[in-house]
Amino acid sequence: MKLPSTLLFILLSLICSPARAQTGQAGQGESARQNGTAADSSPVVPSIYLFAIKSAAIKVARGEESKMSPEERDDKTKLPVYSDNVYKVSTDQEMGEHTGVKGNYIVILFAKSDGTRIKIKDANVTSIQCEETDTKNKSSKVLTVFKPSVAYTDDDRDYIFIDVEEIVRDNPQLYSVLDITVARGGGSATHAYFGFYEKWQGYIGKGTVGFWVPFAMFASPLRRTDEGIKFTALPVSLAVGTKYITSSNFYVGGSFILGYALSSARDNAGLYVLQSATPGLLVDLGGWAYVGGIKPINLTTSDVALPFQWVIGVGPELTKLFRGNK
Repeated sequence: MKLPSTLLFILLSLICSPARAQTGQAGQGESARQNGTAADSSPVVPSIYLFAIKSAAIKVARGEESKMSPEERDDKTKLPVYSDNVYKVSTDQEMGEHTGVKGNYIVILFAKSDGTRIKIKDANVTSIQCEETDTKNKSSKVLTVFKPSVAYTDDDRDYIFIDVEEIVRDNPQLYSVLDITVARGGGSATHAYFGFYEKWQGYIGKGTVGFWVPFAMFASPLRRTDEGIKFTALPVSLAVGTKYITSSNFYVGGSFILGYALSSARDNAGLYVLQSATPGLLVDLGGWAYVGGIKPINLTTSDVALPFQWVIGVGPELTKLFRGNK
């Protein structure tokens, strides 16, 4: 008996439909797996945080933010991250927005787009470097935080903890910009930067206290005499002191100074005599001007006690301005 062609078509459709459904589900599953793989391999942008409180940095690194106190939460500062081209354009404009000092801490985290943190080895990190740029002298140097030869293939941590004091070995001159560069496989790199300065700095060499040589200063008791108000020239003094950095382009220094005062010999106009030693205190206003006071010590045979005198001087920054070099 022959079946009508319409009925035969219906029977064949019913037989083939489950196979097509299974094939379709398999295709959807494969597509989902492919999409999942693509999602897992999507670029991971590191999050970089700056802290002043060590306990706050540790809790964020360990994922214990729920245990943070209000003070620790306020201490958490997320640094903006940039690619190479955006970073170079934005540095001069925005470098003052975030500043840090020795004793601060950096925490670097890696996470997927859904916020799930991943291990360092899975983020394919190849190196992390820090470049220090001196904004005053326009010089820079690279400080390697983690050597490029250490490819984090066996690192099971999901954070990187950095002590700023360990990477800045020398005191920066007045103000620096630290560029944290996180390099990953495939040549991709992410930058985050912040302004860095040491609150207390010495003048020459390392440390917070140092020697320096102020010159071209004048001292006066600021008293009226028959000849007017007298000033004594202080050609060169030796000073030891420190600077307190107040901003990216200014500081206030305090020093103990020891200088001398010369005068013309009475019996020979071509000779000069060392009339007094001049110990005292000096305030340095950012290298622009000096103010202070001295108590001269009489080095002559006379028993005359020399009065306290005020000191003023012109700093090198003001001298540059007069010369048109500023």
